[in-house]
Amino acid sequence: MAPSKSELIKLIAEASQLGPQVINGRSVVLRLLRVSDAAQWRRIRLRDREFNEPYAPSSPLEWEVRHSPEEWVRRCLALRKGQKAGRSVPFAIEVDGIFAGECAITWSEIGTPVGELSVWLDSHVARGGVAKLATAMLADFGFDVLGMDVITAATGTANLPATRASEALGMKHEATMDEFFDAGGERKPYNFWTLLRADKPEGGFAKRAIDRVKPAAPTEAVEVDSSGGPSAFAVARYTAKFNYELLAHSVLQKIQRSPKVARGPKATAAGNVSLRNVRKSDSGVLSAIAPDSDPELALAIEVDGNLVGQTWLRLISGLSAEFGLATDSAATNIEKAGAELMVDYAFEVGCERIWALVVVGDERMRRLVEHLGMVHEGTLTQYRAVGGIRKDHELWAITKTRYSNTRTT
Repeated sequence: MAPSKSELIKLIAEASQLGPQVINGRSVVLRLLRVSDAAQWRRIRLRDREFNEPYAPSSPLEWEVRHSPEEWVRRCLALRKGQKAGRSVPFAIEVDGIFAGECAITWSEIGTPVGELSVWLDSHVARGGVAKLATAMLADFGFDVLGMDVITAATGTANLPATRASEALGMKHEATMDEFFDAGGERKPYNFWTLLRADKPEGGFAKRAIDRVKPAAPTEAVEVDSSGGPSAFAVARYTAKFNYELLAHSVLQKIQRSPKVARGPKATAAGNVSLRNVRKSDSGVLSAIAPDSDPELALAIEVDGNLVGQTWLRLISGLSAEFGLATDSAATNIEKAGAELMVDYAFEVGCERIWALVVVGDERMRRLVEHLGMVHEGTLTQYRAVGGIRKDHELWAITKTRYSNTRTT
């Protein structure tokens, strides 16, 4: 039986170490990140820049600055905070007792049995099955301990090592997402991969990785930077700065997510359609129309001043957001007008990519996203529960570039 939301968050918060497991004579352990990993992390990331930078989040900072001791402390604090909240399980990958990379399972929707796997590893130790074993150990943990139903991964389409790693784990390629992630200074297409609980082999993924590994040539000992991490005083100073910035960011988010919005009207055969902020007095009507929407930004849909539904953006991250809409009207032109107004607004305020999940067989929603100019990028297996049952969903999306082109032609 899958754990409840609160049980899953507790399991995530308590996760501390996996392993050791041995492959080709090398011991692999997944454990919590330490401030003292700073020097080793910096040394590896600077040396392996050519492999990592093209797929790292874009930043105005130079690569060396992004890998300073202060940034490592900030990273550790942020990941610990996310783990306590149930948003991620971050691990350091330790090979033969030495820090050699990171891996994690991250949840965009906290408490759900669907999470995303990610990994990076020191290029000097990635071969010989070490990378395969690390991801396999994490997959076993996700299915066996956390009770997950689906583990996903997103990899750059040009990132061939990540593609091979996903295939080696047994993941299925289900979608290619246009301009999905801003990495290396530009928005890039990414592949979407899925691994289901039913895909787990007898004995687990780690056992299979060990059993299938080919004998490797003798490898050099893992290089070590003995300078360690920043001093206790520096850590305290970085922590205070991080907490202040976090507070300032939370205030800014509240301001950004509570704009006064009035869009439209847009004339249709059914009347003039407009969008406005949701009011407390709307809750009774909207909870009946869209009880499970859980939006981060919701706008009420009115026709000639009468409330008929809502449209929303959720899972807003990296200038990307999921679009949704629900009305109590049978008039599709009302839905189209409301959707157009919302997508116009989303791109105007800075979104670069809007996506939608359509339950396979939902022709009405499919026609709506097609009307918006969205493109079908793939079909995701058992990705989300509907009425308590996990169902396959089509992934549709439109980018700001494509949307602008359609509006000018």
